[in-house]
Amino acid sequence: MNIEQLEYIIKVAEVNSISTASESLHISQSGISMAITSLEKELGIKIFKRSRLGTIPTEDGKEIIQKALEVLSKLEEIRDSAQIHSDTMEKELRLSSTQGLFLTVLPKSLALFKKKYPEVKIVIEEKGGKR
Repeated sequence: MNIEQLEYIIKVAEVNSISTASESLHISQSGISMAITSLEKELGIKIFKRSRLGTIPTEDGKEIIQKALEVLSKLEEIRDSAQIHSDTMEKELRLSSTQGLFLTVLPKSLALFKKKYPEVKIVIEEKGGKR
């Protein structure tokens, strides 16, 4: 079983047609058909009932398609999470502080921040206070 097979069965179920799904996914009809047949053999069930009127999910197929939707949703969550972390790692935090703030509040705050985001570059500039 692979991600592409799950994507294929979801799309075919949405449009009730292998040919329409193949156009939408830019995959040959035979490629989608073979992938679905391979998945059906691996699982030991028929996912779709194929006829001239369309490709309709079987009762077992509806359950498999629902689980495939859940799997792809989780994969998207993983990708989103990874993207957030990779975006963070490429960032830089620039601070400007007076000596008083730098000596009191910033050390603890920056230590916590650095522990949570170790790849973020921190640049601190000291500004003189008003006299």
